[in-house]
Amino acid sequence: MTGAGAGGPVRRPGPPPPVLSYAQERMWLEWMLRPGDSAYHLPLRLELTGPLRPAALRGALDVVIRRHDVLRTRYGSRRGRPVAIVDDPMPPRLPLIDLCGLPADVGTAMVDAIAAAEAARPFDLSTGPVLRVLLVRLDADRHILLITRHHVASDGWSLGILLSELGAGYRAGDAGRPAGLAPLPLRYADYAAWQREPGGPALDEAALSRWTSRLDGATFGLDLLADPPPSAGSGPARSIRCRLPATLAATLAETARTLGTTTFVVLLGAYAWALYGAGGQADLVIGTAVAGRTWVALEPLIGAFATMVPLRLDLAGAPTFAVLVRRTHATVRAALADQDVPPERIVEELQPHRTLGDHPLFAVAFTLQNTPPVAIELPGVHGEARPDAAVMPKFALALTATPHDDGLDLVFEYDPHRLTDQLAARIAGNTYAALVSGCAAPDRVAPTTPDGTADATGLVHLDARPGGGRSADVHPPTATRCLPDLVADAVARQPDAIAVTWHGNHLTYRELERRSARLARHLRARRVGPETLVGICLDRSPDLVVAALAVARAGGAYLPIDPADPARRQETVCAAAGLRLAISRQGLLCAPVDQLLLDDLPPDPEHPGPPGGPRVTPANALYAISTSGSTGEPKTVVVTHANLAAVIDAVRAAALPPGGPRVWSMTHAPAFDVSVFEMWAALTEGGRLVVVPPDVARAPDELCRHLRAEQVAVLSQTPSAFAQLAPFVLRDGTPGSLRAVLLAGEACDVAALDGWFTAFGDRRPVLTNLYGITETTVHAMVRPLTAGDAGAARSGTGPGSPIGRALPGLLVRVHNPRGDELPEGGKGEIVVGGSGVTRGYLGRPGLTAYRFRPLADGGRGYRSGDVARVLPGGELAYQGRGDHQLKLRGHRIEPGEIESALSAQPGVRSAAVVLGSTRDRPHLVGYVVAGAGTSVEENAVRRRLAERLPRYMVPARIVVVDELPASRNGKVDRAELTRRSGSLPDPIGRDRPRTPTEATLATILAELLGFESAAAIGVTDNLFDLGGDSLVVTRFHARIVEVFRVDAPVRRVYQALDIASLAATVDEWVAERGRQAIRDALAEVTGMTGEDGWQQ
Repeated sequence: MTGAGAGGPVRRPGPPPPVLSYAQERMWLEWMLRPGDSAYHLPLRLELTGPLRPAALRGALDVVIRRHDVLRTRYGSRRGRPVAIVDDPMPPRLPLIDLCGLPADVGTAMVDAIAAAEAARPFDLSTGPVLRVLLVRLDADRHILLITRHHVASDGWSLGILLSELGAGYRAGDAGRPAGLAPLPLRYADYAAWQREPGGPALDEAALSRWTSRLDGATFGLDLLADPPPSAGSGPARSIRCRLPATLAATLAETARTLGTTTFVVLLGAYAWALYGAGGQADLVIGTAVAGRTWVALEPLIGAFATMVPLRLDLAGAPTFAVLVRRTHATVRAALADQDVPPERIVEELQPHRTLGDHPLFAVAFTLQNTPPVAIELPGVHGEARPDAAVMPKFALALTATPHDDGLDLVFEYDPHRLTDQLAARIAGNTYAALVSGCAAPDRVAPTTPDGTADATGLVHLDARPGGGRSADVHPPTATRCLPDLVADAVARQPDAIAVTWHGNHLTYRELERRSARLARHLRARRVGPETLVGICLDRSPDLVVAALAVARAGGAYLPIDPADPARRQETVCAAAGLRLAISRQGLLCAPVDQLLLDDLPPDPEHPGPPGGPRVTPANALYAISTSGSTGEPKTVVVTHANLAAVIDAVRAAALPPGGPRVWSMTHAPAFDVSVFEMWAALTEGGRLVVVPPDVARAPDELCRHLRAEQVAVLSQTPSAFAQLAPFVLRDGTPGSLRAVLLAGEACDVAALDGWFTAFGDRRPVLTNLYGITETTVHAMVRPLTAGDAGAARSGTGPGSPIGRALPGLLVRVHNPRGDELPEGGKGEIVVGGSGVTRGYLGRPGLTAYRFRPLADGGRGYRSGDVARVLPGGELAYQGRGDHQLKLRGHRIEPGEIESALSAQPGVRSAAVVLGSTRDRPHLVGYVVAGAGTSVEENAVRRRLAERLPRYMVPARIVVVDELPASRNGKVDRAELTRRSGSLPDPIGRDRPRTPTEATLATILAELLGFESAAAIGVTDNLFDLGGDSLVVTRFHARIVEVFRVDAPVRRVYQALDIASLAATVDEWVAERGRQAIRDALAEVTGMTGEDGWQQ
């Protein structure tokens, strides 16, 4: 800082000069061009707890506004040039919105809506005010203070001043005395006038010459960006967040010290490296914020002093990270020395190409936010401040780094009109990886190359351009065509062949082509193209098949959303994937996205024709799958055409008998990625896809009849589902038309297949165990199962759950924790590489970089978290999980997601979730610690969880404990919780049985669930909430048939699912059995007497 005088700004006599600073003039011009744009709004939310006095707060606001002229300034125009007009002080407005008495969740939602509306509401700079304050009362001791500033009158530094002086004014008013603030040395208008006077920074010709020399011939834009939208305002910004752990942040700081620079410079270098890798542009100009308060007299002023200076970075010649950092250090040092020169003067001198919506000198920015957190101090009131998210982006892409005690947060905010979600995620992932590799080996050359291809650093691959995959993969994708093209071949070969069967109805390939083409045209009209993600929320039906093919034909990628999921879960899945458009039917999707409803599809466009659009390559995304996430939010895995085509080809070669086209079943839910494999495998070979209704798929007796009636040849099942189906097939004595059964999704109990092999042998149908992960495209390993395997498993001499070898085109390794490959007999983590390895997690670059790692022999490998043992001969046997992830009935579950939802419940202080087991029946158990003075009711918690989580993620039991057990290292002892789950006491307080039928059913179900008594079951408890599954339902049905001597379909048990409903159904069955007995007796009597009466 420089002291007052010596050529610095000074207070001028008289009224404030009517001039604007250069920064204000630029913002005024942008406001004139786009008056509705909120890019220069600075919103803040203050959460105030305690007895707040609104009158004292209004008085404090008056103190601040009187003190700072800039907060009373409006901006007019004289002969086309802006002028600053300072108004006399007026009592400020402090509107109050009273939300007292509303339920907490409703109040929170309303505050969020009010805050969003207030942050987006346009300012009128010609009339003012430039500062808006709104108070929201939640109850007597809880308020939300919303402060919205326009950047023309404030900046980040100013916020600390504003809150400090508000606190001083409030305390003074509370005590009945003046605020006692020191007089300000000058006004903002004095600074604005100083900028333009001789000797001021705007007329510093030497400094200006240095700037123009540094920027001469620079490329001020970024080639990979799309043009700004022509309409006013670009819409909401999006952001990608990742956290550098404390260890990496420390390594980064140490690298900076070693290279003689700062953390800011190292971060900036890594960011530039990532931009270079994404677009191959070696001459980059990145804007960065400087405080602009180089004079002591400016420090206590509120106003727009902060500005963005251009930093020209040179990545030519493939520099090492150390060389790039040193170049960047020199650039930053020179820029800071001349930071007083207004960028607008540089623009005037250089006259670069101007584009509405872009800064003329740069389109991307970087900021290190190392100022202390803002706070407000009011007597008896605790104030917690948090800025609200920006409503509109200021730049096409901006990275903000914020240090914390536990690491460093990186937030990439971007304009979705300028940068695709996938490319933004790729830049974020490459930045993270550049920091990791650059700090580990500063003398190494850049880990990204100009063609946009990342090297083996485990980065997210979300490049929309052809050739975006790694050419150095050990097993590169061999697919040369996209999957819709392969379906088109089937249409050409056999247009009248049946493509899809559903409930006895058929859809031919010709009809499938026509319906999907029509929908694809509507999608193209909504700007769906390559790398556009579209949600599909439809029940298992031909609609689902048509929609998936239509999205692919339009060039986009689809994300299946389960219509059965609760509304909050659907919202979370859509938000995690950044969805803006979804295909659905009325009432199926409850999420704030634009919906294209099939109930009322508009007529075809005026000139119907092929879907058209940009050319799609196998490297483009085909679909995405949402999986459970450990942070409480789902992860979105992006899969390309090449990924799925390679895996389909591999499974056909390794697991299916020769021949085709075949009849395939589709028995899985749309959001379960096995259903993706079932659908595309059938259609790309010209086969017939039998879409099995959900109620039939859940009832093994009906599924058996359905498969036989439809002559299904290829069936995919989880091992537990097949275990329920097999007895009905065995009862029929023949496998019918089945030629291949693909078992996948969970560990396979090979011993349980002994009866099947005894009856049918192991040749027809062929049973194959497939191991796979969503991140490696459904299937990765294959193991044909034999009668010998079942016999060995039953005798205890087999390997347990054999998963065999990698599919053709993939590779599998088993690594120890250090990443070394293990030999025969070794036990470690499964790592999968090759053509099935997907791009990674959408918008989760840190997690992608952690899970997707380089392989020693080239390419990327996915760290599965699954543990296997290497058997003699090289095959693998599955040994379970190596982390906390759980697998339940084919579903991958991150306990952290459930724990996050549990911890958010009222009264819950902490939580842990484990997989318990009763009589070998796995189920989830949640352990919670209640807060002081609170109680937690199990059924209420489960009901609330069911509103935000899929059913399979709602724990069967919620157990309240005083403390969670801890291991020696202080972590939650999950092994101890798992042990406890096997001997849990029965819950109490259930609705007791009221009839003999209810009592009998409760006794049967308690036995099947492993409860000590029927008292553990209430008559209104849902069977699945109690921990039941499809196998329990099947066994329950069998016992009902045995005990009550009735003959009824399994589906009726699924439809009831609680004792009270089921008892009424059973009573009706028993009554019908009695009526039938009477009818039979009467018929017998009639037969004995003849038509005319008694026989003589």
